[in-house]
Amino acid sequence: MRLSINSLGMISSLGFGAIASCAAIRAGLSRPRECPSFTVLDPTVHELVPVVGRPIRGYTEGFSQTGLWLRLARGCVLDLLQQEGIPNASDTGFWRRTGLMVVLPSFESERFPNEKSASPEALYDALLQRLLTVLRLPLQRVHAEILALGHAGVITAVQQARRRMAATGLERLLVLAVDSYLDGPTLQWLAAARRLKAGDVPYGLIPGEAGACFMLETEASLRQRQLPPRVFVESTALGIEERHRFQQEPNNGMGLARVLQEALETASPGKPFQGDILCDLNGENWRARELGSAWVRARGQLGEDVRIIAPAESLGETGAASGAVGVCVAVRSLSRRYSRTGQVVLLSSAEPGQVGAMVLGRVDKA
Repeated sequence: MRLSINSLGMISSLGFGAIASCAAIRAGLSRPRECPSFTVLDPTVHELVPVVGRPIRGYTEGFSQTGLWLRLARGCVLDLLQQEGIPNASDTGFWRRTGLMVVLPSFESERFPNEKSASPEALYDALLQRLLTVLRLPLQRVHAEILALGHAGVITAVQQARRRMAATGLERLLVLAVDSYLDGPTLQWLAAARRLKAGDVPYGLIPGEAGACFMLETEASLRQRQLPPRVFVESTALGIEERHRFQQEPNNGMGLARVLQEALETASPGKPFQGDILCDLNGENWRARELGSAWVRARGQLGEDVRIIAPAESLGETGAASGAVGVCVAVRSLSRRYSRTGQVVLLSSAEPGQVGAMVLGRVDKA
């Protein structure tokens, strides 16, 4: 059963929609803004200065964490509902045959100390109930699930999609990912770990936020609705990076290299990959070391015409949403023929060590 991605939704600092956001990312645009509510010491002027981020101005002010995630979720789903072939909430038959997988940041880190006291089941249930209310779509709670896996959550959701759809009889899955690194507790967490690109830290990340979603659909479902498939999921691979961000030893990229090699071998056995690689590089040294080491280890499966694309250059660090942002950029690139070839690779690496790779291919690629 092949799965196609035809419909996208996104809200970001570059636009209230996937088409505008992806076009701006492709053009290399960004909208840096000062965040006056959070300051750091600038040693050059010996004064407190605001952190510079990539907020969604006029949309997310006044919201934090759960409330902010719900707002981002609603924004990107509203964009998806404007896409070709996606019916509104009145088509209950369509939505009751649609599952929902929500990707959120991991609650295991010190970023969310309060959430550790609650059971995951109770936390997820409360979030899902509120999310289903906010989305105002006739989705069934029994077919909704949360994956609190951070960066690697989207590829995990895609890998699990076939099994879930076969077990439940669903025809499609809405994969939704949201995150913000701009709320007060998260900025404090990042500053304490010296991860912000601010003050005397020149190699840190720029905090951003985004919500992105896409519809995974079977070919049979698309035929019933008289829609042609555009981009197929050709392969996925998941693994663990033993030397991850929260350990003291340097990251050697072994886990990322393994999933990259596995995904490429499954999608195009024996052929070197030519095309674009979308990754979550964000300005931090550990991510650059991980990708560089993985690149060297997988070099035999990579051709000469490979280009690295990092959406964080435009949007800042979008955390758990980065995977879905990457899918949106890849699908637009393939369907609009901006990509160098008919295939795009997506790489994701979560701070606690989960890593994933996914190959997307245009339907009519040579």
